[in-house]
Amino acid sequence: VYKGNCYIYYAIAVNDDFCDYQSQVSFQADSGFTYFIVWSDDYTHSSYSWTLSEEDWGPGEQCSTAIKAYVDTNEVTIDNNLYKYFKFEAPRSSRIRISNCGLTSDNTYINIYTNYCDNITDLERNDCGSQTDVSFIADSGSVYYIYWSSSVPTTFKWTLTLDSLPEGKYCSSAYI
Repeated sequence: VYKGNCYIYYAIAVNDDFCDYQSQVSFQADSGFTYFIVWSDDYTHSSYSWTLSEEDWGPGEQCSTAIKAYVDTNEVTIDNNLYKYFKFEAPRSSRIRISNCGLTSDNTYINIYTNYCDNITDLERNDCGSQTDVSFIADSGSVYYIYWSSSVPTTFKWTLTLDSLPEGKYCSSAYI
């Protein structure tokens, strides 16, 4: 699947052998854009039918449908997409720590974004084996998008805690 026009376009979804020699792709389509679907027929010269369907994104499947995260314990169910988005608005400037250490045995990974998932946030990653334990400095009122992913479909609990900033160590806690 390509997005653009007949002269300038780029691939947004590719699939080969989803189910034996069949193909399936999912992609986020935006209103007002043209998409080109290109079929390559390596295994047969026969005709075949195909289906195009439009579905709403489920909770947490895109930044725009991120699930609200809370201070304390949260739970995530990662399905076959192998990821889920959450969002959290910092009530004050603080160090935010997010962890699932000891709460799952699955291999997990996390990224934190700001600005509606456009900017990745620098994280302090703490050793926790194949689980996740990260922290970062948050600004009061800023919204942070938490992208959880896993190597397998899974459900696990994770914690979000706010720690006070040491006075004078960061701009938002400067000595006055």
